[in-house]
Amino acid sequence: MPEIKLTNTKFIRIFVDRLLKDKGVPEAEWPTLRDSLVQEVEEKIETAMLGTLSVEQLEQLNRLLDEGADDAELEKFFAGVEGDYTQSIERALAEYRNNFLQKKEA
Repeated sequence: MPEIKLTNTKFIRIFVDRLLKDKGVPEAEWPTLRDSLVQEVEEKIETAMLGTLSVEQLEQLNRLLDEGADDAELEKFFAGVEGDYTQSIERALAEYRNNFLQKKEA
């Protein structure tokens, strides 16, 4: 399945920087860790959003992706879907943060 970009990378970078700071990772190491952590967080957010969709909505989304939908079409799809992604995304980010901070290494 093609990659879905539904996340705000600027927000995610701020979130990741805060994680690194809270974990006590020296700033000199941030550039080597940031990209992979941003990707992980984006995937967590996308998974949380997809988890709120019904089977029918997932099928509709897959059709859009198979047809090569662009970002604007995907945003329109998600804007038209009933449901609130906020709680699901908040839970996913809180869980990621807790797991990250509990790991022995960054």
